[in-house]
Amino acid sequence: LLALAGCAATAPAAPGPEGRPWSLVALRGQPLPTLPLMRVPTIELRDGRVAGSSGCNRLAGSYTLTGATLRFGQAAGTRMMCPD
Repeated sequence: LLALAGCAATAPAAPGPEGRPWSLVALRGQPLPTLPLMRVPTIELRDGRVAGSSGCNRLAGSYTLTGATLRFGQAAGTRMMCPD
């Protein structure tokens, strides 16, 4: 009976975009070029705040997620000297 109960469990819902890092792998349908020392741009969405990196500079800001619509609010970023 216990074995059958384990089989009846439903699969977890598909995870949303919040609470895990996202990496940019393509832009305008084209994969990012691999350059020496290039860091992949990333963002993470958590509790209405977005944080991430362009690969060199850091960014932070706000976002709202309503259903399948993700909107970014005001953001700020560093302006460090970065390689081309």
